Amino acid sequence: MTAGRTRPARRRCGGSSYALVLGVTVMITVVGIAGLTARRVRDRAAQAAGAARALDVQARGAMDLVLAHLHADPDWRERHGSGQWSGPINVHGSALRYRLTDTVDGNLRGDTEHPFELAVDLRRTRAGEADPAAAGGDAAARARGVV
Repeated sequence: MTAGRTRPARRRCGGSSYALVLGVTVMITVVGIAGLTARRVRDRAAQAAGAARALDVQARGAMDLVLAHLHADPDWRERHGSGQWSGPINVHGSALRYRLTDTVDGNLRGDTEHPFELAVDLRRTRAGEADPAAAGGDAAARARGVV
């Protein structure tokens, strides 16, 4: 009789390799989603910056529009109070307000040689709202200048 040999038990490693592959897959997925999220955030920031620049350019153009309007009216100093905002004016989907302030004595109706400050407030409006205060637009720009 020969002594029975016992075979050494085989180690099973199928479960650990499965866990390793699953862990690597999860890490790759997380890195990919993080990259897509970062890209989306950058794109939104770039869009917001572009819209703000466009609105700033529009506000500066609005100053020219207001100045042209004032130069066309010889009695504009009588029609405007110093430091008071005008009513809203709808300009291509944006609400425009402006304020004239006499920089010397605060009285526009006084001396016509006094310089004045022109401040423009331009806001993109929601769905036809004409009042910038009520509109709560998603972007706003201001421009100032002394004339």
